[in-house]
Amino acid sequence: MLFLKDGAYHCIPRFYVPESTLEENEKYRNFVLEGAMVATPGEMTDYAFIEEELKELAARGADIRDIAFDPAQAAYLMTRLDQAGLPVVEMAQNVRNLSEPMKEVEALTLSRRFWHDGNAAMTWMVGNVVAKVDAKEHIYPRKETAANKIDGAVALILAMGRAMQAEDTGSMDDWLSNPVRAKS
Repeated sequence: MLFLKDGAYHCIPRFYVPESTLEENEKYRNFVLEGAMVATPGEMTDYAFIEEELKELAARGADIRDIAFDPAQAAYLMTRLDQAGLPVVEMAQNVRNLSEPMKEVEALTLSRRFWHDGNAAMTWMVGNVVAKVDAKEHIYPRKETAANKIDGAVALILAMGRAMQAEDTGSMDDWLSNPVRAKS
């Protein structure tokens, strides 16, 4: 979730990992024990579990404006959320959607106007991001090894992209008064 409070952006991340992964991955097991990740039942990420959590958040009165998603990663879940009346917005992981928001997250962080809740998994994922620069000075998040996960950082960048799009339409204050979920 991304929102604006007192002139700074705040992120409250939520990460999910299949229970079976915990048996072989000590880092994820520790993240779950610390509360930085949520274990879902079974051998694969349980999208029904995540769907229910998002529906419960909305049912508790959260005025969710956008749930940004990469169509290559979450089409089934987003279709289900859309059918449930939640506001899903497609955002492919491409330079157009990631370059400027990634620069914005960096600038806000350096100016001490971006914060997250201290989630250890988010800190680890952001630390794994390497900015790749192309000939036109666009940047794109990459990881140096397969063991380095950056999904949380990419989800944050997508959410910031939605915030920047809302700013372009002049509705930033209204849009940011409500949380955003991004799934990469």
